[in-house]
Amino acid sequence: MGPPSGEPPTPKKDKGADAMLAFATVFGVLFFIGLPHALTWLVGKSLGPSFDSTSVWFHLIDGVFRLGILVGYLALISRTKDARRLFEYHGAEHKAIWTYETKQALTVENARPFTTRHPRCGTSFLLIVVGVAVLMHVALLPLLPRLHPNDLVNQLLMIFVKVPMAFPIAGLAFELQRLSAKDHCPAFITWLTRPGFWLQNITTQPPDDGQQEIALLSLDRALAREQGRAKAAEGVTVYGDFARAAA
Repeated sequence: MGPPSGEPPTPKKDKGADAMLAFATVFGVLFFIGLPHALTWLVGKSLGPSFDSTSVWFHLIDGVFRLGILVGYLALISRTKDARRLFEYHGAEHKAIWTYETKQALTVENARPFTTRHPRCGTSFLLIVVGVAVLMHVALLPLLPRLHPNDLVNQLLMIFVKVPMAFPIAGLAFELQRLSAKDHCPAFITWLTRPGFWLQNITTQPPDDGQQEIALLSLDRALAREQGRAKAAEGVTVYGDFARAAA
């Protein structure tokens, strides 16, 4: 039975999307927090009892593993055909943003000369998060006493401590990235965030003109919605070429 006449239908909850989000969250915690910590613990087991979670070196090595896992994962998936095509669209997105931010018309010709790298890229953000996490872990976690006499339980508890720390770390990384994109950013911040640009050599690739058209049209439609400009009716419309779609 439907809703009473005149009342909008209640939107259905997308259980599949919720399940995917939960899976991605658990995977991220296990792969980028749990795995490097476990690898560091195994290294510590071979080096002796002094190499423990109360040691600065423990968290430095953990940071090295975390950075290696992130870069290695991105480099590995970049070798697949689908990921490479995704990274080409990523490059097209950045070129479109550069075109808009330099106040030029959203055309392929204007977008083509721009770099595929951008200071506010999500890839850069991930690397800044790792850098901030290493600094905070090195500064704070050695101050914690052992949380349990059993070594395995102690390491598991340390991982649980790191999970809530990820939220302020992400917030600080966001502010650093936003500051680094400003014209008069301090040189130290620029230097600190520079590796994120290097990592974009993996996650952005030069797009073809067709991909660039899609990025420009997507940006234009998003701006139209944000600015309250007239937009096409809801649904799918097929246009013969870029000029008709842009119009």
